[in-house]
Amino acid sequence: TLLGHPRTCPHDKPIPEGSCCRENKLHPRRIVLPLSECELKEKGKIAFISTDKEDVMNKLTAIGILPGLTIQLLKKTPSYLFQMGESQFAIDRSLAEKIHVRLSK
Repeated sequence: TLLGHPRTCPHDKPIPEGSCCRENKLHPRRIVLPLSECELKEKGKIAFISTDKEDVMNKLTAIGILPGLTIQLLKKTPSYLFQMGESQFAIDRSLAEKIHVRLSK
């Protein structure tokens, strides 16, 4: 469910279908996805930052991107505008792809 019901693992091995897949076969929905894939006005908590580059991690943490904080996507163009608390920030797509959000229900 967290990964969006993939059919294979990262090693290209098949993943057996579970009961949730059988019940929701027509409309699977990931609950953790990159900020760049969120819908406008969608809100959630930052789940993790996906990078192994120190400079990228430093940029994101410098503006307050930390797991557990609530984030809401406001715009996608010309840059990704999001809000955390009372503050708004704009970043490019490459950074928005690294912020993974657990969507609110």
